[in-house]
Amino acid sequence: MWLFEAIVSFFERLDRIRDGKLQRLLESRLFEPLLIRGMTANVLTRLREVLALVVIGILLLCRAENYGANLPPSVRLSLLVILLLGFATDMLDGPLARLENKWGTKSSGEGIHLDPFVDKLLTLPLLFYYMLYMDWWWSGSLIALIIMGDIAGTIFRRYSWKREIQIPSNIFGKFKMVFLGAAIVSLILWEQPNALLFLIFSTVALTLGTVSIGQHAFLLKYTLAVRREAQTTKSRIEAPE
Repeated sequence: MWLFEAIVSFFERLDRIRDGKLQRLLESRLFEPLLIRGMTANVLTRLREVLALVVIGILLLCRAENYGANLPPSVRLSLLVILLLGFATDMLDGPLARLENKWGTKSSGEGIHLDPFVDKLLTLPLLFYYMLYMDWWWSGSLIALIIMGDIAGTIFRRYSWKREIQIPSNIFGKFKMVFLGAAIVSLILWEQPNALLFLIFSTVALTLGTVSIGQHAFLLKYTLAVRREAQTTKSRIEAPE
């Protein structure tokens, strides 16, 4: 238990440091022109959605050209640039949303629900594409587990939203995206995908994602139990003697 708490504390400290630095960056003169022209957290999320659709288009072309896992340098460079832009918007939209609350310019909040879906739209097509072509004996099972975990997480969130329960993102989910992004970059960066780096990063991402879903499930179960108890107590109070 102490080891788990130490890991959580370490990740949370890293996240606070990262968040603080990004907020100061967003408040600097570098981003002032973009903020004046209407850049919001929701805009960043929508931009990442467009980038994800571009990635899907590129992968469909690669499939049609039968490139397999060994993509041409121009394609790999294009995917790498798009992914880095997508990951940058993912890093910035959370701190920007918190700054919007601080400035009293809170946006519609659609990004809270859209952000997890867009993250998966950006990463899952790439994982699925490489799963079709890589000949490492373990890659198919590992990627399939990651994809199933992301799908399960999406279903879980939908279930929570339908019951008007907002389960906030946790530290494990945030760092899972960091390691998953590193795993995907290890596939694209070199002409031959790097098996060792992909194995390390994707295994860590799968582990963090599993813990994240487990924590979400615990919070949902607890919230539903509290809600049922409150309803039962209310019914008893309102019931005629």
